[in-house]
Amino acid sequence: MNKSTKRVAFVYWLVKIGYNAKRCVNGDTVFWTTGRGKGFPQGVAVLADGRLNKPAKALFKEFEGYLV
Repeated sequence: MNKSTKRVAFVYWLVKIGYNAKRCVNGDTVFWTTGRGKGFPQGVAVLADGRLNKPAKALFKEFEGYLV
């Protein structure tokens, strides 16, 4: 699976596990959830240039564990 396909699948996975998404004017995509706890970090963002912030990197690492 190539890198861009993984990123799209990651966004779908975030929505599936309960995150809501909002696209900002600057191109960033910000995710939030009403769930609290260590498994649901707040402030998850995919930046406009495709980079992930620290909470998103942690979730992406977990997501890669589910890939076959």
